[in-house]
Amino acid sequence: MAQPRTNLITHVSNKGFEVIEVMVHTAANIPINGQIIPNCYVTSQSKYTLESRDAVEKPNATVSIEGQFPVWNDLLFVETLEENVLNEELILLVIDEPQNKNIAEFRIPWDWLHPFYQYHLELNINIGRKAAEPLKLYVSLTRKQSYLAKKEFKYYGLEMLLNHFDNQMSQKLSIYAVARIVPNYLGYKNTFLKSSEASIIFTPIYFPSPSKTSFRRPPFSIEGYPQATLATRSSSIPVWNHNFNFISNEEKDSMFNESSDSGLVVEFYSFNKYNKTWSIKNLLGWCKIKLDKRCSKQLEDDETKSGLRTENMLVETDGSLAGQSSKNLTAEVVVRIVPDRSPRKILNSVNSTNLPVLNSYYYEDEIKKNIEPVYLQTKYLTRPPPVIPRSPEIPIQNTPRPRVVHTPINNNNNSNNSNTNPVILSSRSVPSLPIIPNDPNIYNIYNTSQIQQKETGDFLNYLKPNITDFRNVQIRDPSKVMLFQRDDFLEVPLDYRSTFLNYREPLNNDIEGWLIYYTNILNAYKSLVKKMNEDLVLYRQQIRNLELSNVQLTTRMNNFEDKKTVLIKLAEINETDKTKLNQSFLELKSRIALKTNENIVLKDQIERLQREIEKRKEGELEMRKLLLVQSSLKNELELMRQRLAKAYGLEDTVKRQEIVIEKLEQYIRRLNGSKRAESRNADIFKLKNDDYIFDL
Repeated sequence: MAQPRTNLITHVSNKGFEVIEVMVHTAANIPINGQIIPNCYVTSQSKYTLESRDAVEKPNATVSIEGQFPVWNDLLFVETLEENVLNEELILLVIDEPQNKNIAEFRIPWDWLHPFYQYHLELNINIGRKAAEPLKLYVSLTRKQSYLAKKEFKYYGLEMLLNHFDNQMSQKLSIYAVARIVPNYLGYKNTFLKSSEASIIFTPIYFPSPSKTSFRRPPFSIEGYPQATLATRSSSIPVWNHNFNFISNEEKDSMFNESSDSGLVVEFYSFNKYNKTWSIKNLLGWCKIKLDKRCSKQLEDDETKSGLRTENMLVETDGSLAGQSSKNLTAEVVVRIVPDRSPRKILNSVNSTNLPVLNSYYYEDEIKKNIEPVYLQTKYLTRPPPVIPRSPEIPIQNTPRPRVVHTPINNNNNSNNSNTNPVILSSRSVPSLPIIPNDPNIYNIYNTSQIQQKETGDFLNYLKPNITDFRNVQIRDPSKVMLFQRDDFLEVPLDYRSTFLNYREPLNNDIEGWLIYYTNILNAYKSLVKKMNEDLVLYRQQIRNLELSNVQLTTRMNNFEDKKTVLIKLAEINETDKTKLNQSFLELKSRIALKTNENIVLKDQIERLQREIEKRKEGELEMRKLLLVQSSLKNELELMRQRLAKAYGLEDTVKRQEIVIEKLEQYIRRLNGSKRAESRNADIFKLKNDDYIFDL
């Protein structure tokens, strides 16, 4: 595994640019060409850099690692202009260095990545038809803009610096660190940290046609948004020096919220090799900072805006992590609130020792009352004594303070000698020390002027006179004394400055108190000189580390020149392939044009046939209606025929009846004639039935 690169992470990109940080972890299933074992490296470029060639100048390539399952564990950067984001692409190339061959290429549209969110991706691509499994590249991507937010806020997020473990482990391990802000720490601890499935899963993305939905940021859940580091070198004291930045709206809403049990969790995972799949797993331990009002009150203080560091913060574990000389491990973490919209400065490990300590509130009485501390420590803290109000000090006017010319005392009492060089005491170098003069007129007060602002005094020269005789001690008038100004030490580091501020000045007439006071001051100077020697040794060690990193970086730069030539050759090969691609593209384009014309003709035919089918459907509907009308008319016609037949039968009957009626009328007339004849002979006659029978 390659050594992780020096920490170059920044919170935002340069103005007018955007940058993507690429953490290259490992790869799998790199094909073997015959019996030659591949020796590959990964480089990240933008679409613009590959097209322009000359822009390929940055050392954004990993070292070459041999094998089918290389572990690079390196950090790369890709930068582009903000105006080109919509048309830009992130291109990751896996190149075999001995053969100068591009094995795999992954293209991701730049605007698909959500700003300031770390993606953990498993990039898959099939190489050739004979490959049994696709080539896999495991990376973590973070897109960064030149500003954290478009609007102005009170603060823009929370920054955390993870330095190292304070004590040695019992074994040498290579460890990943993962930090996240969780809205419910207790639920997260019970469901995730204490389970065997705790890990960082890498989302699979399939090339050459990835889906845009795979790059959508998931909703904020109990697991938060994890941010991972590179694995440390195998050591008993792992060192990360990694900066985390939590700036999403969901994270800012959850932290410092009393209604939620939010916390900043740092998890430690052991390095594992590829086995069918790969992920950051095997949880070793974790530590937590509770983000409540006590923590926010300390972070929002004006004196702690540069950051607060933890002290003896306990690493919780199930036994996987153990100290070499002690049972418990402690970690050093620095946190601060990000007040700037475009922060350029980040927390660094060099200045972390000078920062004040974040109070953990790990008191025994509060723990017994089930009051959760801000973070766990190895032992309980002792409550600080109550603050005693200081004695009133002499008020100091804001007008420029006068200079005092002090003539050194000699044994011949010739203080009035004009050749004696006076010692000029500045207001910044002279404390309120009782003066023991031989001459009451030894002090001359000058009028205030601009020259009085110069610092020409020296504290050590002021202490040179030997103070042996206390019989004629005179105390200076408070109105004529230049007091020791505590604000003059603001430029001194805090741990140095606090040494002097711990001692309280006695009263002006307390000679013994003044002697004790300045004895303590001298002892403080001695301890500070010792501490400065220790700091110098530490700084020299850091200089050696920086020189080593500089040598590594120069070797990387030299190797990158060779890799740059390889990229240019690949670009030339791509250009030769482009001619063939252009020819095939023109052929395909002509075919597509013919097919489009055929499709247009077919489309017209389909539309005409559809219109005919619609007409036929309409005719069919009309035919069905006519058939219904025809059937009804047929029924009516049959009924009319029946009626007509009946009418014909009635007509014959009527004709027969008319004949009968005519015969009856004839018979009646004949009968009436006979009756008239008979009536003459008789009044009554009898008519027989046979007389009424006649042929019809």
